[in-house]
Amino acid sequence: MSLLRRVFRPDARSERGAALLIVLLLVATLSVLSLAIVQTVTHAYRLSGLSSSRSQALWLAVGVEDFAKVKLQQALQLTEGKLDRRTPGLDEPLVVPVEGGEIRAVISDASNCFNLNSLVQSEEALSNPDVVDAGAFYLAMLEALQIDPTQAREMLAATQDWIDADNAPRSFGAETSFYASQEKPYAAGNTYLASPQEVLAIRGYSPEVFRRIRPLICTLPNDQVGQFNINMLTPDQAPLLAPVFAGVVSIDSIYGQLEAQQGRSFADTEEFFAQPMFAVVDPEQRLDSLLSVEAHLFRLRGEVVYLDTVSSYEAIFERGQSGAIRLLRRRLGVDE
Repeated sequence: MSLLRRVFRPDARSERGAALLIVLLLVATLSVLSLAIVQTVTHAYRLSGLSSSRSQALWLAVGVEDFAKVKLQQALQLTEGKLDRRTPGLDEPLVVPVEGGEIRAVISDASNCFNLNSLVQSEEALSNPDVVDAGAFYLAMLEALQIDPTQAREMLAATQDWIDADNAPRSFGAETSFYASQEKPYAAGNTYLASPQEVLAIRGYSPEVFRRIRPLICTLPNDQVGQFNINMLTPDQAPLLAPVFAGVVSIDSIYGQLEAQQGRSFADTEEFFAQPMFAVVDPEQRLDSLLSVEAHLFRLRGEVVYLDTVSSYEAIFERGQSGAIRLLRRRLGVDE
């Protein structure tokens, strides 16, 4: 009987050994948990610091925006809204020292671009003879860029499908049903484009095509094609004028004309249209409403250097009919 007790009943030393093993396992487990907690807290602290720096950078950028608005307002009052390359303050680097860093910024005229969001004009809008057909303009601009006509129609239809609210694809277009079938599925935006970069997600836009159209496009929160400031046009923006003259004037001729007039300022659009090259175009064929000697859109772009972070940012301003400057869009961490 005593033998059976010794076999089936562990002695005191065995019990102490088992208890010690359990304690060691608990200590090891708690050590791992403690390390994980410390790592999590440290990571959260770092994120908190980064978030705080980012928030501070945003507030600093907003302060520069206020300064830029005042500066623009003063310049526009002096020039009665007419801006050209000689306007003080435009395209000039601005550096503002702040505690913990500095802000670098440049204010530029952003009027000379085609608004991609205008491609979803309503039928009611297009029934107005004074409204420029954005789709026709876009195809003419792409033709001036020598983009294949079939690809151009695909780009137009796919962009319209991406922006509109429905899920019915147009001919040559693409809706969520197309994007969901890709290797990495996603859905169509079904709202205004927030950034020109977004078109890279749309059917028909290759990186090479995007590189060619990028200097000519923008994404404004409305369905207006835009209004181009002729005193700020550069030769590279010649494709914007090809649709204005209904294709009557070749893109090479427009390019040469813009290159020749660099540094010249026109008092009004009539003086611009009176140039021999453009005077041959029937006024009924021209899209006069798209040209102006006034600036309507402005871009503030730069970097906020604060502590250990560098944040790029962009702000778009619009000059309203009353002359007041208002913020259209702000983005921190610009990706282009």
